[in-house]
Amino acid sequence: MTDNQQKLNPELETWEEGCSSHALLMRDLRRIAQQRMEEAARTTADFMEVVALWDKLDANRERRERYHEVSRGDVPLEYEEAQDGLIFPAPHDPMQFRAIRSGNLEDVAFDCPFEMHHLVADENVSQAIAGLKVEHKEILFYSGLHLLSTAAIGQIRGQTQRNIRKVRATAIRKIHAQLLPKLKKRVDTGLPLTTTERTFLEAHR
Repeated sequence: MTDNQQKLNPELETWEEGCSSHALLMRDLRRIAQQRMEEAARTTADFMEVVALWDKLDANRERRERYHEVSRGDVPLEYEEAQDGLIFPAPHDPMQFRAIRSGNLEDVAFDCPFEMHHLVADENVSQAIAGLKVEHKEILFYSGLHLLSTAAIGQIRGQTQRNIRKVRATAIRKIHAQLLPKLKKRVDTGLPLTTTERTFLEAHR
């Protein structure tokens, strides 16, 4: 290359000096070519080529990352999850452990009769449950959250099924007694109600 060409293009002169001092890696050459392509883009077609190049680089990066991840290809880990006992034995795979794996930590933190009212989204219902007696909370906890039968709850508490049903009905009546005035107040003030709340009011008129 002549001296005049070097003076007209100082950037090329600097690049040639770098090549003479040390060999550039292929990725450095690609990076320089990519930068020049981005700076020279003017038309829509040029920008589409730049976007396609970035998409290709992102795909390569994600592919390299997947090599170091424990996954099942391009599908979530929860997809086609193994049945009970195939990976974790059934006694070591309870509901709490599944909740932790799925990220539902609140379901585990409040999984007790004294904190279960935090799991209820409706503030009125949550307050009604929080104000119950310990006995009522425990029976609602086993029957409402863990869906145990009255026979199973009776074995836990040492009571008959009839007694369990009676106490459960009393707890539900206490919750209803606290909800009725609050819902009626909302109706009187013109606040909207959900379909479930309207059905509840009609059934307790």
